[in-house]
Amino acid sequence: MKRVAPLIHDEGKLVDQVKEGVAKFTDAKIQALGHGGTKRNIVDVRYDDKIRIQGATESSIRARIERYVQQNRRMVGFVDEIAIHAEIDSKDVDIVVEVK
Repeated sequence: MKRVAPLIHDEGKLVDQVKEGVAKFTDAKIQALGHGGTKRNIVDVRYDDKIRIQGATESSIRARIERYVQQNRRMVGFVDEIAIHAEIDSKDVDIVVEVK
């Protein structure tokens, strides 16, 4: 699990943290379970209360991560899912996006 230390003020920085996790699997060429690997490859990022994007909601963060997955298809085959853990509006939220 990747724990985020800096405050996140824009979507670009939010996605950058996910990209770092994706790179660990793609750079090492570790196959995802759905593509012949031996286990599920999960990019797990814990933001806690670090997300400070104005107007950010669970659905807006999910939509941004789904858009990142659609725009970066090279992760398919290496990542099974992306899990985001954050505190939004003083509520703990877990967002899981399947990579297909």
